Amino acid sequence: GGYAYLAAIAGVDVDAAAEFDGAGIAQHLGDPYCPLLCFFGGRDEWIPRTDIATVEAHHPGQVVVYEDAEHGFMRDGSESYDPESAADAWSRMLEFFADNLS
Repeated sequence: GGYAYLAAIAGVDVDAAAEFDGAGIAQHLGDPYCPLLCFFGGRDEWIPRTDIATVEAHHPGQVVVYEDAEHGFMRDGSESYDPESAADAWSRMLEFFADNLS
């Protein structure tokens, strides 16, 4: 997740970036060169909720937080997998890429 975010703000030649569970983003905020969508679990044990709020404030409308989800909520088969959050995030990501990629 963090690499997708860093690519978006560094001007790497990407047309859109979707990041999941990007730890450390709050300490490296920047302005994206491409459309950006960020996903977080609100109960992420690796990313404090205050950091997520900082990212939300810097990128209004570009951050989705699943308040009851943990880090890795998209990782099917893991203890932290959250099928409802994962399905919603997958749908949002596909729509985001359909809208922003040729």
